[in-house]
Amino acid sequence: MAAVLWAVRKCSVYLAGLPYFDLVVDHRPLVPILNSKLLGEIENPRLQRMRMKLCRFYFAARWQSGKCHSMPDALSRSPVQNLVEDNDLLDDADPLHAAVVSSLLATCEEGIRLAPLRDQTLDKIRDASAHDGEYLSLRDVIMKGFPDHKHSLPEELRAYWGIRDMLAVDDGLIVYGPRLLIPRSLRSETLQCLHDAHQGVDRTKRRARQTVYWPGIDRDVENTVKSCSRCRELLPSQQNEPLMQEDLPSRVFESVSADYFHISGKTFLVYVDRLSGWPYVLFVQWINFCSSTS
Repeated sequence: MAAVLWAVRKCSVYLAGLPYFDLVVDHRPLVPILNSKLLGEIENPRLQRMRMKLCRFYFAARWQSGKCHSMPDALSRSPVQNLVEDNDLLDDADPLHAAVVSSLLATCEEGIRLAPLRDQTLDKIRDASAHDGEYLSLRDVIMKGFPDHKHSLPEELRAYWGIRDMLAVDDGLIVYGPRLLIPRSLRSETLQCLHDAHQGVDRTKRRARQTVYWPGIDRDVENTVKSCSRCRELLPSQQNEPLMQEDLPSRVFESVSADYFHISGKTFLVYVDRLSGWPYVLFVQWINFCSSTS
């Protein structure tokens, strides 16, 4: 049921509003729960909650054996048991399979294997890192291991001391957990890419914390957002309303203020002159007061 709920939510853009669609499952007991049982008839509370979230979709569930689910199980249940030579793979009966294998094994005239799926952004970072002395020095330190003391590091690398346990080298690039370390020459361009949507400081920071890193990135994001002329034009321009004050009275009891207050279960009326501040307090019989005013 959890898999069904996840799949329907994932495809909700395509399924919402359809008059009918088939929902194929490989778990036979789910079919009556999805098709015929009412919410009150589902005893398991978790199943009941998940079935309730599917109520806005119109579908009919049917069972199909797991071995017949060829599309979702093509990779997860078809491991290669017997290793074969690369040339034998090209003789596969499936033309699509042969085309994929041939593209992966293609080589140029010099005999160098061509990479069919090259990431231009990563190639750009590799080229920039090859000319960045700080990046190369940090990569060497990561490969050899950090020293025992922070002051044993070069001064430009001490900013990485606090995150040394999270740094690693992957295919020649330095990563900080799931984030990619950006060389100094590409940081300005990266900031502009992060701020392409012209979101605020907090959202731009959250976006950066998922993908890229360098020391002081939060401060650089703040400066980039604050210096964006387009963002400044769209800032809220409504000014605060001025505080309106009345003129002071010229004589006593020309202007007064009154209000009720409660203390010890009793109600009092306080009557104050605005010029002198003289108060006059009167005990109020609340029941009689309400009856008289009504």
